[in-house]
Amino acid sequence: MTTAAEAGVVAIDDGQRRWTYAELDDEVALLAGRLQAQGTRVFATLLDNSPAWVVADLAASQAGVVHVPLPVFFSPEQIGHALGAAGADTVLTLPAVSARWPQAPASECTVAGQALSTLRLPAAAPPMPAGTAKITFTSGTTGTPKGVCLDADVMRKVARGLVQAMEPLDIRRHLCALPFAVLLENIAGLMAPLLRGATCVTLPLQQLGLGGSSSFDAARFHAVVVAQRPHSVILLRRCCGSGPAT
Repeated sequence: MTTAAEAGVVAIDDGQRRWTYAELDDEVALLAGRLQAQGTRVFATLLDNSPAWVVADLAASQAGVVHVPLPVFFSPEQIGHALGAAGADTVLTLPAVSARWPQAPASECTVAGQALSTLRLPAAAPPMPAGTAKITFTSGTTGTPKGVCLDADVMRKVARGLVQAMEPLDIRRHLCALPFAVLLENIAGLMAPLLRGATCVTLPLQQLGLGGSSSFDAARFHAVVVAQRPHSVILLRRCCGSGPAT
């Protein structure tokens, strides 16, 4: 049976460039090797939706390090809390954002064609359940963000279950419309489509009409959907005032 990589299937499409599964594998191997070489144990990402985020997530898994995806809408205080609680020793982010940690050793790198900075933080990983591969944090809208340790095997099992359940729909192109740091999109919008060999459209959130944690431009989003013609997209129900969800 021909795999997606062998067939030259497009894995990632950011609207400007497309990466085949083989090209994605090469990017992942490169970053995974870098993480292992520098002794990373807990790897945090502070990035917008992008091919680089996808590569970082897969590289963390391949390197056997814990990934801590941080939402870009977190405040500096929330980010600091999450990094400390998770014991992150490495942060991948934009060069401009890296200035928040002026004392941290930084090095430039390129991931999936995007110029980024890798920061090294003095940290010790706290005790975690065996098998922890990812720590996802709550939104923090009602208090301090709380981290949840996720098992790699469990996440893969959920993703495979979604692939099996959705197989009759023959989804080959998924538009990622939620932040990748949100677990729903991370598993159902990335892991599952990539397991199936589909294409993930990874556009910046602002291009989709999403600003911050709650601002949403429906007209812009509709235009993107029409232009990209995805087979699937994950959306959240919105509550209007104190009435029922619509």
